[in-house]
Amino acid sequence: MPVQSVMDKLKQWQSSGPNYEPVGHPEDGFEKEHTTNKRSRLLRPAIILGSLLAIFLFLSSGGHDSAKPIVSSKETLLPPAYLRMVYPVGYADANYCKTILSSAVLNYPEPMLIGFSGKKQKEENVDSTLDLAQRISRKTSILGIDKHLRNISTTRDEDLVIIADGLNTWFQLRPQTLLDRYFESNRDADERIRKELGANADVLSIRQKIIFGAQRDCSPWNAEDPACSAVPESSLPNNIYGAQTDAQAEEGKDSFAKHRPRYISSGFAMGPLKDMRKLYAAAAKRILGDQHLQDEGKVLGQLFAEQEMARESYKIPPASPFARLGSWLSSFWESASAVEDRQAQQLRETDLSREYAIGLDYASGLAFEAAHADGDMEFVRFGDAASVHAANAKHGIADSRISQIAPDVGASLPPFWTYSREILPPRNTSWTNVSLLTNAWTGVTPAIIQHDPSNQRTGSQRETWWANIWYQKYARKMFDVHVQSPIGAVAVSGYDAASRRQWWGIEDWKGGARNETKFWHRYEDVCGGTETEVFRDSRGPWYLPSNH
Repeated sequence: MPVQSVMDKLKQWQSSGPNYEPVGHPEDGFEKEHTTNKRSRLLRPAIILGSLLAIFLFLSSGGHDSAKPIVSSKETLLPPAYLRMVYPVGYADANYCKTILSSAVLNYPEPMLIGFSGKKQKEENVDSTLDLAQRISRKTSILGIDKHLRNISTTRDEDLVIIADGLNTWFQLRPQTLLDRYFESNRDADERIRKELGANADVLSIRQKIIFGAQRDCSPWNAEDPACSAVPESSLPNNIYGAQTDAQAEEGKDSFAKHRPRYISSGFAMGPLKDMRKLYAAAAKRILGDQHLQDEGKVLGQLFAEQEMARESYKIPPASPFARLGSWLSSFWESASAVEDRQAQQLRETDLSREYAIGLDYASGLAFEAAHADGDMEFVRFGDAASVHAANAKHGIADSRISQIAPDVGASLPPFWTYSREILPPRNTSWTNVSLLTNAWTGVTPAIIQHDPSNQRTGSQRETWWANIWYQKYARKMFDVHVQSPIGAVAVSGYDAASRRQWWGIEDWKGGARNETKFWHRYEDVCGGTETEVFRDSRGPWYLPSNH
């Protein structure tokens, strides 16, 4: 396959999806979950008026060329649902503060923190005084996530949950882009599953619903372990790096630098609440029952491998010519009810206990995993031909894999758009005029950047990248704007036209995060002292704006 058509295929899933503009209050009757606290919050009338003001200012400012209304007046949406952000994180440091800040300036909902204890303290060895579950929770967040998901009512099963490592995650693109890519990725995966399983895919309702990040090595497992050997090949082209693709690296070089991502990464996961609850309940049960699986990567890798081995048994073996003829003839006299009965019987007899609806983000359009892959990335300003050319030339790529900005990025709400008149770059500044971290080999600009957890040393590439991420220079003012902005839907998206709905955050407060005990951790309370690294503007700590 020619390289250019390879890249077109990689970007095909990015080319569709609704455009984004601000929306008003959700439909009447939408259940909001409130918590009682003394801190002031935005009142509902202010929310509605603020949303209308936002739309008016956006239209009066000329909007942006590619934007269209997020919901047409004739469109019927499903009832709104929550987009739940869950960040496993033990303590606050500059990396945590970058995670919170980056999600806030892009208007993601405020998160729930799992296992959070506040500012980083000197760690004490108290394992001898803890029970089994407490000791395991010090090693892994699986039990905390499981408990949190189990405590949410099953009436919210259609909510979407995003689990992101609270110390190693940066957000780069808006929620609208992330959700559109999530649903598009699932549609593409479902087509692949139907090709692999045939009619059984629909009979057994085998679908992709949960998406994890994809990494290049199988750690913490070893390559020869079943948890590694049983998983599918990457869906990226097998010549993405030319002859070097998946090949053994030269001595002294990163062994996995030219390997396609194939293995599950626990740093990012996204899926419906119902399916995530089932998966993390199974993971928690395994962890409590097997001391060798007390690691997120190990237990999730094991469950993914078991799913893929089970799916092998669901495949329909090739039929002989006589069998195909018999099946064709029977279709003429077998009634529809008989077909339904036969399929229902097959479903009852099939063991689906190892089916978790897991798939991986092989193209890294949702979340880019930096481990062994950071050398592929370049900051690109797509509106600057010299920037595009330099990124291709640096990697010796002659076929312009980085060329134009992805349509779903260009069509989303502009990076600096705001309802306010704060001093920022013009609100209609295009995404082509900001610097976006992009994979030079695939041309994909990820919505989320997942840093290598083992690389937190001072002076690392993550600190260098922070200076180049498009919002860093304006982060303090953009954080102010986020806190002052009215509450509203963060996206409108769905699997198809019939399943589109508004997605809202569950939290009414802004400028911080809540933990499992419902305690609100204000940004300024836990991030004081990190401002030199986070804001880099010599203006001291960030404080909640007085007019919030």
